[in-house]
Amino acid sequence: MALSNSIVQHPRIDQWIKVFDDNTVQLQTGKVELGQGILTALSQLALEELDIDPLQLRLVSGDTAQGPNEWYTAGSLSIEVGGMAIRQVCAHVRHLMLAEAARISGLPIEQLVTRSAHVLSKHPNHSLKLSYAQLAINIDWQQTVSDEIPLKPVQDHLYIGQSMRRIDLPERLAGRGFIHDLKFPNLWHARVLRPNSQQATLMGDINATVQSLSQLDGVDHVYACGNFLALLSNSEAALIR
Repeated sequence: MALSNSIVQHPRIDQWIKVFDDNTVQLQTGKVELGQGILTALSQLALEELDIDPLQLRLVSGDTAQGPNEWYTAGSLSIEVGGMAIRQVCAHVRHLMLAEAARISGLPIEQLVTRSAHVLSKHPNHSLKLSYAQLAINIDWQQTVSDEIPLKPVQDHLYIGQSMRRIDLPERLAGRGFIHDLKFPNLWHARVLRPNSQQATLMGDINATVQSLSQLDGVDHVYACGNFLALLSNSEAALIR
């Protein structure tokens, strides 16, 4: 199976996945939540291919300092490209866990199964149970994702195709988690004064206009260039008023 373009651009496993000592797995995606439920869908793909439970997954979205830069979240590409990338890298990680467990236990990989971030023996009388955290210690996470690892077959799916609670809804329903709520040091807001038409021009003494606008409560700076006029402030609410 051909690798997703996101994998081609970010081929190392550690650019996508981290396993922690508490047996949780961190998934890093370049796609972001815009209200369409994309992070819930991507989580389902990761849970499926990793064979882990929802509470064992940590999701990092859009942080290109530690995860892949997948450019835009637009159209249906988040599933077609980003989703396939997640399936491929997670399937490879699950294979690595099985291979490492086979090496440690001496059992053939065909006799092992993954469940809830653990590798178990298929034989009911065998007590093998190794956590992903235990197995991750000896795995080379800088290796590249292979195009030869098969994805989980449809008949084995537990999460794909099922309804899951939306990750983004609690904050949205509570009025939190919107980009407008972000605050940074020295953040400026601007509002452009729009003309009635493209042919409209500023009339009168532009310097007097700038001075008059500068006196408005909450306006920290007025920018004027030709017929372009904008107000700047540290307070977005003041600009709106």
